[in-house]
Amino acid sequence: MTREGIIPRRRSEPCEYCDSREDCPNPPPATADLQGCFRPRRRIDLERVRAHLRELRSAAAVREAPILAMEKALLAHFARASRHYSNILEFSFSARGRLASPYRFSYSFPAFGGGRARAEAAACRRLVEPFGAGARRVADAVLALARPPLASQILFGIDAAPGNLRLKLYLQFSDGMAREKLGLLARILPLPATRRLADAPERLHLVGIDFRAGGVVGAKLYDLRSGVVLAGLRRAFPRAGLIADLAGRGPSAVLDDVVLITRLGPGGEPDGPPISELDLGLRANGLGWDDVRGLVARRAVGKAFETFRRTVLAGHRWAATRISIPAAGSSKLSVYYVLLDPPRRREAR
Repeated sequence: MTREGIIPRRRSEPCEYCDSREDCPNPPPATADLQGCFRPRRRIDLERVRAHLRELRSAAAVREAPILAMEKALLAHFARASRHYSNILEFSFSARGRLASPYRFSYSFPAFGGGRARAEAAACRRLVEPFGAGARRVADAVLALARPPLASQILFGIDAAPGNLRLKLYLQFSDGMAREKLGLLARILPLPATRRLADAPERLHLVGIDFRAGGVVGAKLYDLRSGVVLAGLRRAFPRAGLIADLAGRGPSAVLDDVVLITRLGPGGEPDGPPISELDLGLRANGLGWDDVRGLVARRAVGKAFETFRRTVLAGHRWAATRISIPAAGSSKLSVYYVLLDPPRRREAR
């Protein structure tokens, strides 16, 4: 998921995110400190977003009325929020084996931690309401526990995988506050989940609840790490193929945005190994899409994304933001991306 305000360290792809890139007087060096000139893009064309949602529905053969109603509520909120916040709507494409899921996205409510918690929680509920009373009950229970400063942001998500529609609610946590995090999780998930966190709950960055009309179907715990030496990550996860490929950048390379993901079942029980997935932010790790594209394309699941890129994304300017891979093997891939506005036309002098 994108995090508002991240300042990229490289000048190649990050300029694509900059609101002043067409008028920038500075030539793009290989590396640069962008603290002084980087400005997050905000003026996203609402009609382009609407068109992309239609394309994703077509690609996924999604026709359910609740999804259309949810999109209407989302676009109404996005039209206001995108004037002040960038990258709050993050799309993703996921492939597992031969199965692909193109209709996926997360939508954040960054004003939640800025004094508008009640209003943003109500806006999030409106995205869930079309999916029925059971889904609303889950959302009400989770959002009732989300309070700043412990919860710094809330996010809504959806994955309309064929035959497996799932809604998602995420709570992004502030740093520290281990006891408070355990207390909140114990009210959302059964005890086994809190036991899994007993070693370092203060590091918990995000919790995601997967649900549908029938109730909770699973959860994910996200442990955010920075200053991770790539060689050490490779030793810890020797079967994570993409990590081994990236290690070619040099054993001393350091990653500043690595998320270790733990999957839980509907009862809080483990659903897989202690760490089931690795999520890498591209910008914060000094990576551009060109750095990982060739590595991704060599795998079968990567070829599925290449097909998606050449078809559904062909008419858009976009930028990859994150990739998520299994901690072992290469049977799954998720690529996260945001839309970019076309370059502004320069006025004739």
